[in-house]
Amino acid sequence: MSTMPRELGVFSHPNTVLFPGALLPLHFDQPRSMALLADAVATHRHLVVAVPKLGMEAGCCQDVYPIGCAGKVIRHEPFPDGRSDLVVRGCHAVDIEEWLASEPYPKARVKVREQGDCFATAPGAKERVQELYDLLELACPGSVKKLREKAQIEDGARGGLDLLHIVAMYLPVDVTLKLEWLGCAGSLPRWRLIRKKLCELASTRTMGKICLERYSDRYPQDPLSN
Repeated sequence: MSTMPRELGVFSHPNTVLFPGALLPLHFDQPRSMALLADAVATHRHLVVAVPKLGMEAGCCQDVYPIGCAGKVIRHEPFPDGRSDLVVRGCHAVDIEEWLASEPYPKARVKVREQGDCFATAPGAKERVQELYDLLELACPGSVKKLREKAQIEDGARGGLDLLHIVAMYLPVDVTLKLEWLGCAGSLPRWRLIRKKLCELASTRTMGKICLERYSDRYPQDPLSN
């Protein structure tokens, strides 16, 4: 485990759940987030990415979900006016145990959730990665090609664990479901939940395609073709 303090600044990001190993590009242009970043870059480079609850304003301590993901700033491009572009790599799922401050930015004491890499180390790892690709393509056609072009991740990176977490981060599902995935006791239980959702999405798309094909057969666009 990398050295990471238990007291970290917290950045609230609506509708985005960061997962360990996944990369999150950000643009900081508000005083609170810029102050958080300045302190992180000057010390340990870590921060927590959390999700504000529905209807709550981002940045208010008590109005974020109590589970988040600690990440490390691996790229930082500052601008002369104080704004910054940065990239955060997820490190650990964490529980927010206690809020310590709200100014100049939210800060909390966190506890790492030990989760392991059983998705990659348990028997059948290669088959799981292939099934992940297959289900992803069925659920979101064309996404595998885009993932391989833009994710900049090797298929075998950490036995496919980083791939699983990138899919979890960007899959178009409700944020509360993603937080449930993040809170799993390990990566293998997380895979089972993600697999279930991918199967549901794939089934919906398949049924939709079948219905369209049947409709087209019964009511062809050109009536003379029958």
